[in-house]
Amino acid sequence: MNEARRAAAGCGERGMVLATVLVFLVVLTLTAFGAAALTRTNLQLVGNEQNEKSAFYAAEAGIAEAVLRLGMSSSSVTVDALSFDPRIVPNSLQTAWSGQILFSSSAPQTVGSTFTTPTLQPAASRLPYSTATAGDPENLEASWLTCSATGPGCAAAGAIRTIGGKNVLQVASSGRSGAARRTVTVYLAAPHNGAVVLDGTACAALSISGGGSVSFAGGLIVDSACSANALSMVNGTLTATGGGIGVVGGYRFSGSASSTPAPVTGVQALPDPFQSLAAPDPVALGLPTRNGTAASPSRRSITGSGTATLSPGIYYGGIAMTGSKTVTMQPGIYYIAGGGFSVAQTVNVNGAGVTIYNTIDATNPSGVGAYGAIAFTGTGAMNLSAPASGATAGMLFFQDRSNTNAVNLTGAFTGTMDGAVYAQNARLRIPGTTRTMMLRVVVDQMTISGGATFQSPTTPVPGTTSFEQVAWQDF
Repeated sequence: MNEARRAAAGCGERGMVLATVLVFLVVLTLTAFGAAALTRTNLQLVGNEQNEKSAFYAAEAGIAEAVLRLGMSSSSVTVDALSFDPRIVPNSLQTAWSGQILFSSSAPQTVGSTFTTPTLQPAASRLPYSTATAGDPENLEASWLTCSATGPGCAAAGAIRTIGGKNVLQVASSGRSGAARRTVTVYLAAPHNGAVVLDGTACAALSISGGGSVSFAGGLIVDSACSANALSMVNGTLTATGGGIGVVGGYRFSGSASSTPAPVTGVQALPDPFQSLAAPDPVALGLPTRNGTAASPSRRSITGSGTATLSPGIYYGGIAMTGSKTVTMQPGIYYIAGGGFSVAQTVNVNGAGVTIYNTIDATNPSGVGAYGAIAFTGTGAMNLSAPASGATAGMLFFQDRSNTNAVNLTGAFTGTMDGAVYAQNARLRIPGTTRTMMLRVVVDQMTISGGATFQSPTTPVPGTTSFEQVAWQDF
């Protein structure tokens, strides 16, 4: 009997142990399943976070590349039968325009391809920026930020919004990684690429008279704080496309004078966009001496009829052309060390890829070695263009910043001048004869006594086309 009880008790104990073990095993199993589920959840959260970061980095990469490529020089492309500048330089056709940026010559980027210049694709038929490489930005779209009403930075409803006289470009870039997608939108202040009158105090710093039509591509900024008439205009019409008319001080229109758009006063002064450009160093550039010497400058005179050829280099005492010759200027930098550069009478001048730098003969700064003027006073044909590359790319006339002699484009000449005119401390004079020039003007003061059309040069000056980020959004 006792043995039976002991056997039963042993069985009970073993049963309890077994039950305990079973419960423990069940708990371990449930714990393992829970841990595995938690691990999967954690891994998924980590993966989602990584995808979010990857998508964001891809979108940011698209923005960075867009800013870089939008600052490049490039020829025009055709979008919807209209011509556009891939550098996104606004004009009357682009005010309400938006499109896709593609970084190849004719199609989206593909593996192994090398993009050269950006091309633009209309929004109606846009393609993904890139589908060849995982993580690349997808839709990279640029559009001008247009105004819904008149107000700060908005001359009128539908106009391009400006900040400090600079047009605002909106660029949106999307990136995808796994199921995550991020879009980054930045607002960029485009470089002001129109005319700038730098004098900060003079009244009539920009003076227009004669009743002609004057226009500036890329806009116009007058830095003078003269409240009465930093900009003075008597009769005629003034037009500024792609950047408006900004005046730090005030303006005075008299007679039949009018402008499109109306000038905006009280704008922030625009710093000299060419201030960081170094003057050409004749020694570093290895420029040969072509006329005179530093100790004994002597003006290079070209007279009479027939033809003549000039080579780039240093001209101690300057260059003067008169008569009826046809002069060819070979490509390069013409370093005018004293005496100035002048063209008169019926001389014709042809030169592609040239820069005329007007300075002083520091060794003998008197007589023809002193600072001279740049003067085109004749009636011949002037076909001159700036270099597309090199130390003075985009610069046609570059005057020593200490030279206060006026730049005179006062003759009734014909032909095309293509490049920048830079005279930080001198006045530019334009005569009563109406003409069209592909010149970007950055000067101390300017006088226009008639009509003039300033179009954008073929080659911008490097370093002056960068965009400044003013705001951004991430969502």
